[in-house]
Amino acid sequence: MRSLYSGESQKSLAAICDLMEARFELPQFETTRRSQHLAAAASSTGAYAFTVIEYFGFVPLDEAERLGPPDYWDLAWRAAVGRRFNFQITFDRDESRVSRQKARRMKQHLRTVFDHVRLHGDARVV
Repeated sequence: MRSLYSGESQKSLAAICDLMEARFELPQFETTRRSQHLAAAASSTGAYAFTVIEYFGFVPLDEAERLGPPDYWDLAWRAAVGRRFNFQITFDRDESRVSRQKARRMKQHLRTVFDHVRLHGDARVV
């Protein structure tokens, strides 16, 4: 099961990864992609995984479209959620190993890592 969330923080990607490693008892995050527009890092326990993307500025949707792969989808996603959110958090879980209740608690714990995070059911903030 995969979930996407938008986050806001003044911390760097490295600092966010350090906080998440400690909070969720994750192995060290590994950089998976870096470009002039974003950087991504991922960590996995086998039962669940997090990918965190930090955006280095805002790229309008039409410009993101011209850039094409591999950054297009992530930049288009940020254009859709708004400039306020400079992080994207992907949470993947193995449904046979992580209960829905535990997954909900873990998602709520994201609020301790980011200055602001929008989870499913939160009011849209523009």
